[in-house]
Amino acid sequence: MIRANSHAAPHRLHRPGARPAAVPGRWAAVLLVAAVFAVGPATAAVGRQAETAPTPLGQEATAGPLRLSVGQVLAGPEAVAAVVAVTPTNDPPREGIGYILVEIRAENAGDRPLRLDDGDFAVVGDAGLPHRFLDVEPPAPAIGGPLAPGESRVGWAVFAAPIDETGLTLRYDSLSLPGAWAEARLALRQDAPPPPAAPAIAPNQVGVDLAAPATLGEPIATADWEIVLLDVVTGAEVFPLVDYRTQALGENDAIGNDTDQSVWVALRLRVTALGDEPSPIFLPANAFAVVDAAGQPLPDLITLTPPRPEAAGPYEPGATQEAWVAVDVPAAADAAAVRFLPYAHLAANPDPRYLTFG
Repeated sequence: MIRANSHAAPHRLHRPGARPAAVPGRWAAVLLVAAVFAVGPATAAVGRQAETAPTPLGQEATAGPLRLSVGQVLAGPEAVAAVVAVTPTNDPPREGIGYILVEIRAENAGDRPLRLDDGDFAVVGDAGLPHRFLDVEPPAPAIGGPLAPGESRVGWAVFAAPIDETGLTLRYDSLSLPGAWAEARLALRQDAPPPPAAPAIAPNQVGVDLAAPATLGEPIATADWEIVLLDVVTGAEVFPLVDYRTQALGENDAIGNDTDQSVWVALRLRVTALGDEPSPIFLPANAFAVVDAAGQPLPDLITLTPPRPEAAGPYEPGATQEAWVAVDVPAAADAAAVRFLPYAHLAANPDPRYLTFG
């Protein structure tokens, strides 16, 4: 049994070899949505093949110049007690989340010094969502630190994931060693299965026209993502859904009883990462932008810390979750639709899609 962090998960940078994904922008609007369930014309289906089984527990994996293996693995109450005992600044995990302690052996078999960082590692379950946790001090010795050529170290790394997450494995994909040649996946239990294959979802033409945006429940499918708008919550109804970071603005801010008369809008989405690459891809919060009737992002909108779980973050190909995005929208804003366009300034072939909810 496992769970995830009591703090916000840190955002990762876009990795070389991973697909680009988003453009600056934000969004806004009002309430109702028509419930239309339709899928556009299909083209070639997209989806990744199941990866090979992870390196068995206790055996050595090669990740570029590194040789990695997993020793002890602690989860559940034992892991929570061990993490909390390290320092008073280590908080217990929030409800529904648990700590995972992994003892890692790392050897630098190369001819150059390397540096290991807690952020180089993640635990990934059957849901396909990498869980990194950098805000907790692990038990000593920690795995992080410099590693000279020929040097080896055994140390602990701490992670957090939902307690109902299954099939957890350890992934190494360092920012300082880019490329699949320096990545590895290691089992955290003796009978760890291979990652499940991603569903084959064909790109469609839903939402390509601003004049005919996707409606509530209608799937948008691009080469990299399937996005479905499930629900829209506005004003005072958003306030109890968010945590202290957004609630600190006050309930009057949520309902527009403030100087800029802006209203909180939260969208619940089902997000599925597609593609055939083994590396995680990152969905940034600014993949979603509120646009005007000309399709231009509205300026000066405030992006809020959304309800949990947040839509933005890393996804393994095939990962699916229901998650949120939230913004503070001026009541007088000329909001026509929400545009979904990850990494617009980097994408070789931008494929903007539009969602409406009012």
